[in-house]
Parts: sequence; structure tokens; C-alpha cells
Amino acid sequence: TAYRRQRQMCIRDRYYVVLISGLDTKKFLQGLCTNDINKLSEKENCMPASLLTNKGRIFANTILYYISKDSDSSPRVILELHKDSCSEVQRYLTMYRLRSKVAIKPLPWSCNFIPGSSVSNTNNAAEVISFVDPRIAGFGTRVLQPQGN
Repeated sequence: TAYRRQRQMCIRDRYYVVLISGLDTKKFLQGLCTNDINKLSEKENCMPASLLTNKGRIFANTILYYISKDSDSSPRVILELHKDSCSEVQRYLTMYRLRSKVAIKPLPWSCNFIPGSSVSNTNNAAEVISFVDPRIAGFGTRVLQPQGN
């Protein structure tokens, strides 16, 4: 039941959410991530990846969420990161942005987790975004929403 799922929901305040948007979003992320960002689309809208340093070392782990396209048809991607690395990742992304046509914006959203649940994927950037965990479906459902909702 819905009440049971609501009781199981765990707020994961250990996570930090960043929106990357603009014409060069996929090109920008492709150079920084371990996964093939070109596969991220409306069909495959969620994937795990790691951010790499310029020497190819793993800098941070993330889950990428394809949200939608802006009015100028540029993709919008949300990165879910661990909160302990948020300032370093923000500086890192800004440093590598250089001439890319992307905007990097931290979002005041919370990341919630419903263990053992497989709620279908929803993709509504204005309200709530929910995805079955892309690493292992048995981990449950990840729910991103603006704080206070």
C-alpha cells in the first residue's frame, strides 16, 4: 500500500544534487565520466558513473538522471553526489567547464530512498523524479524532490 511505502521511505540527506544543462551537456560529461553519456536519453534515463580526474583516476561516484530538454533542445542532466564531496566536485566541474556551453547549478533537492520497492520511473522535473536504482534494481527506488515536499 501507499502508506506502507511512505513509512519505508528513508531521507538520504547525505546526497548533493547538481543540474547540468546547456548545448554541450553530453559532450562535457562524456569527457569526465566513466559511462557512455551518449546512451543517456529518454529511454535509458538513469545510469551510474564515476567522475575522473585528468589522470584517469576516480574522483567521485555519481548517478546521472536524464531529465528533459530545454526550450532550446539542449539536454538537462542531474548528478546525484555524496555530500562530503560537494564543494570539491563543484570546483572540479566549474574548472573543466572552460569554453563549454553548460550551466552548473546546485539544486536544493533531497534524495530519498525506498528500499525493496520498484516504483516505475517518473520524470517530472517540476515535482518529483523517481527511478529504480540503476546499479541493482533490488536496492529500491531513488526519489529526488525539492526540499520541503
